[in-house]
Amino acid sequence: MGALVGMTEDVLESDEMDRYLDRFAQRIPIGKTTLVSHLWEDSRLSVNTALQPFGAQVTRLDTDLELLGADRRAEAELDKEISQDETYLKHSVNAARADWKTNVDELKAKRDQTGERLKTPISHQKQRYETWLSSERKKLTDWQAGIAANRDQKKNERIEHRIADQEKQLAEVNQHLRAV
Repeated sequence: MGALVGMTEDVLESDEMDRYLDRFAQRIPIGKTTLVSHLWEDSRLSVNTALQPFGAQVTRLDTDLELLGADRRAEAELDKEISQDETYLKHSVNAARADWKTNVDELKAKRDQTGERLKTPISHQKQRYETWLSSERKKLTDWQAGIAANRDQKKNERIEHRIADQEKQLAEVNQHLRAV
């Protein structure tokens, strides 16, 4: 059952992604080339710098948010349909009442599925952010440890250099005293 639900969710996401890409493709001007890339960036600088020699216009879209917007619109449309059908249900007679009730229940189930899909991208975004933040914290900790180790190494080198200078001076004084 879980696999079936997962597959259904993947198909729905895939269908929505196809519709999104179709809408996106319609916005590409005739005679222009578009490069679509799915990536996670620590910084916008690297992509901008790489594409600068080509005179490229870089536009970033968060597909999760784009799809989220489509799901929100679908959810609002379902809410509107539910409201209308509930009005019809209140004013219906016994024969049609069961049909309207079934219709309202199906619309509510569909809306609930859409609501669940809305939760997924948000948790996915949060998880990606937490992973990125954890990675950046580790980089900072490693960098700080490197600085501390470098500082300690330089301090040790200075001390060893001073000791060597003192030993050299002591040897010179010793040599001078022997000569006298």
